[in-house]
Amino acid sequence: MRHVGRQVIRNSGDVVEAGFDGDVAAMTALLTKGFHVESEDGHRHTALSEAACQGHVEMLQYLLSLLMEKKLQERLTSHVEREHVAKLRIRDDLVALASSTASTAAGELKAMLLGLAADAVVNADKPRGRSANSRDERGCTLLALAAQHDNADVATLLLTHWKAPHAKDTFIDVFRAQVNARDMKGWTPVAIAVFHQAKRTTRLLLQHGANPRLKNQVLDDSLHYKPLLVQFTMLDEWESEQLASTLENNRNKFSVGAAEPLPSDGGATLLAIEVAEEAQQKASSKKKVPGKKTKSKKTK
Repeated sequence: MRHVGRQVIRNSGDVVEAGFDGDVAAMTALLTKGFHVESEDGHRHTALSEAACQGHVEMLQYLLSLLMEKKLQERLTSHVEREHVAKLRIRDDLVALASSTASTAAGELKAMLLGLAADAVVNADKPRGRSANSRDERGCTLLALAAQHDNADVATLLLTHWKAPHAKDTFIDVFRAQVNARDMKGWTPVAIAVFHQAKRTTRLLLQHGANPRLKNQVLDDSLHYKPLLVQFTMLDEWESEQLASTLENNRNKFSVGAAEPLPSDGGATLLAIEVAEEAQQKASSKKKVPGKKTKSKKTK
C-alpha cells in the first residue's frame, strides 16, 4: 500500500516485536519511519495483541490512542466535521489549563489565547471557539474554574488582560471573561469561589464587578455561604462599600439637587436604601423652621 510521496510498510515483525517488548520509544521511531501501526507478523499477530498478552499498559494506551486518532480522522470527511472536532479540542485544552493549579497554567493559557487571537486576525475571521468564555460540561466558564481552584493568576489574566492599552477588538473578544456568567445550576464565579473558600480569587472577583447577590437555582447567593469561611471579611467589606456608595449618592442628592444613580450591578442593599430614606427625611426636616413663615416677595 502506497501513499503519495511516502511508502507505508504494512507488515513488519519489528513493529510487533516492539509491542511485545513494550518499548514505546522504539515503536515511535518505527512509526516515524513509515511503518504501519497495524502491521502483522507471520502469525497474524499485531503490536496491540502482543502488548495486551504481555500486560504492557503504557504501550496499550499509546497504541489505542493512535488507533482512535486514525479512526477519527477517517470519519472526518468534511471541513465542518474537522472544524467541530478542532473546536472541541481547543475547549478541552482551555478548560484543562483553567482547572490546573500549576504555576505555569496562567502563562500557558495566555499563550494559547494569544494564538487563537492571532489566527483570527490573520484569517480575518472570528476566534475559534468561545475562548475566555469557553465552558466545560457543567457550564462552568474558565473564570469559574479558576475560582473553584483559587488560581489567582488565571483569574487575573481573564479579568484584566483584555483591558491592556491599544488592545484590538479581536484580542478583547478572546480574553474578556464575563464576570457574572452562570453555570448550568446558576452558580456565578464569585459564588463558587466563596463556596470553595478561595479567598484570593474572591477578592479579585469583587474588585472587578462580581455581584455576590445573584442567586443560583436553589435561590442561594454568595452571602448565604459566608459562614463557611473562618474570618472571611471580604463579603462584609463589599456590603459596607455598597452601603457607603448608596449613602454618598443620596448626600449628593440633597447638596447638589440631583441624585447620582445607584450602583447598576444590583449591589445596593435594602439596609442601605432604608438608611438613605431616613437620611432624606432628616435633611428635609432641617430645612423647615417651626413657627416661622417665609416672607413673600412684593409685587410692583
